[in-house]
Amino acid sequence: MIKNISDFPGANETERITKGIEYLKKNPGCTLSFTAGTYRIDSAIDFSGAGNATIDGNGATVLFNPQSGAFTVSGGKDITIRNLTLEPAKNTFLCGKILSADTLGMNLMFDEADRESAADILPGTEMLVFSHNEERFTKSIVSGKIDFSEDGSVRMRGDYPPALSADKICIPFKEEKTPAIHIDNSENITIETINIFGGVRGVICTDSKDIFMNRVMVVPAPGEGMSTSDAGGIFEKCRGALKIKNCVFEGQGCDALKLNCENTEISGSTMRNNFGSAVVITAMNALIEGCFFDGGVLAAVNAVTDKNSSLTIQNNRIIRRGEKYRFPAENDAGGIHVSGHERRSRDVLQAAVRPHRRAQRKNVI
Repeated sequence: MIKNISDFPGANETERITKGIEYLKKNPGCTLSFTAGTYRIDSAIDFSGAGNATIDGNGATVLFNPQSGAFTVSGGKDITIRNLTLEPAKNTFLCGKILSADTLGMNLMFDEADRESAADILPGTEMLVFSHNEERFTKSIVSGKIDFSEDGSVRMRGDYPPALSADKICIPFKEEKTPAIHIDNSENITIETINIFGGVRGVICTDSKDIFMNRVMVVPAPGEGMSTSDAGGIFEKCRGALKIKNCVFEGQGCDALKLNCENTEISGSTMRNNFGSAVVITAMNALIEGCFFDGGVLAAVNAVTDKNSSLTIQNNRIIRRGEKYRFPAENDAGGIHVSGHERRSRDVLQAAVRPHRRAQRKNVI
């Protein structure tokens, strides 16, 4: 059975969607359908306790509160969310432009709507530099002492390379941790054909079993350099299968993916322009195959495993842009196997694994 959001009464879209979800919980096997358009919700759509249910967005856009997220699934089973664009109703980062830079300081101009917020959080804040030439994040800067001008520009004291002129500055709000989609203690969850434009985090999944993501994009909104101010996807203590296929993670202010699961498969996916590693993985068994890694600041894959694990990385393409961008080489003791990579740098492949029992993780550099 298919029910449309418009079938349910309510004073606003949040109320109508909430009543639609309540109907799904009472009627397993039902699909809740959106009519194409834009919906604004004040709190997360809560799927908790639902079973054998589907949300089909039909290409609709949901504007969500970044402090509450868009979807929450706790204790759910056999749930599918598909064909939606999720976008925060307000930015989770500040954006500005470097007007000029020299040995005495840097002149910045923030968007008019962000100037008051910039005054509240500067100085002493980490700022990410998005290169206008390379179209990717290249470095971070901790803001120094500042002076505000009458024209709205900001003078930041310090010694900065002139090459930064015309680059963008992004300041992520990392104190907020709510993802667009939050899954906990659930089983057989499918997320497909979903676009996530920004937010603090894209998808977080914890203590769940059999999670499938297909054609999910966590990318910047049109005209922006940053998408999520933290990781694009975080999967912790997941059992069964975690499959991430044909997905795109771009412009994260942190790692693209953080994975700690029993069995992980990442295939046909793209990780691009992340301020961190593309994939940070702790897994018993994992396959990374047919993916495209382009221009992260740190490692393509930062793997943590042990002798009983199996990590296979094969037939991927890597474009190295940052000085620390490396791909792990074969390491028999750690269970890493790499083959068929199309490389575009002359760097020697380096091992990137250590025994799980050691206290600190070794980054791939």
